[in-house]
Amino acid sequence: MANRVLIGKRGSSDFGLFVSKPGDDVLTTTNALAFDSRAASDLKPVAYGQGSVSAHTPANAVSLNLMGVSPKTYYTNNTSAAQVARVAHNQSFTPLVAVRWTYDDDLDGSNRANITFPPMISLSYLNALDPGDFTQFPPTPSTPKANTQIGHGFDFEIDGTYLYFLNYECGMRAYNTSLTNRTVYSGRTIYYAYVIFDTPNIGVKI
Repeated sequence: MANRVLIGKRGSSDFGLFVSKPGDDVLTTTNALAFDSRAASDLKPVAYGQGSVSAHTPANAVSLNLMGVSPKTYYTNNTSAAQVARVAHNQSFTPLVAVRWTYDDDLDGSNRANITFPPMISLSYLNALDPGDFTQFPPTPSTPKANTQIGHGFDFEIDGTYLYFLNYECGMRAYNTSLTNRTVYSGRTIYYAYVIFDTPNIGVKI
């Protein structure tokens, strides 16, 4: 098994914490490291930008349909959708990128964010049925008792050519006491900002 973690002096370099990628020996590899504590002082921004992506319209099973769907996959299937965006990073490799997002009421008059969030999503979907009365024949049909869906958050994805940004906001829908499905609240537009560095991506979203 290859040595992957080193705390101390690496070759003739400075002291630090070094972590190699799987299969690479941290002592000898010439490949890019998964983590290099010296890199924080060497990161050079090469591009930056900002934008917004709209929320999904509240509807049945929207949160269910978003589960397991990555930003790139969603864009590939919905290239003109307002909920997703794509930006070319113009690097010859997959670069390290920092992304933060917020809502409109956290922006000041100059579009500066008072609070920002790292990429994160929360999706849930519940559909419960009353199984009916099986003491009768034929049994009474099942009837819906609960149908609740909630979707919040934002995520991004990067490949060798593009950055992809996806809004997972779809608000909340649930039954009322009359078993009528209605929108409790709608999702929100998300505003994002990104910085692209001249360093290869290490597989960790920052």
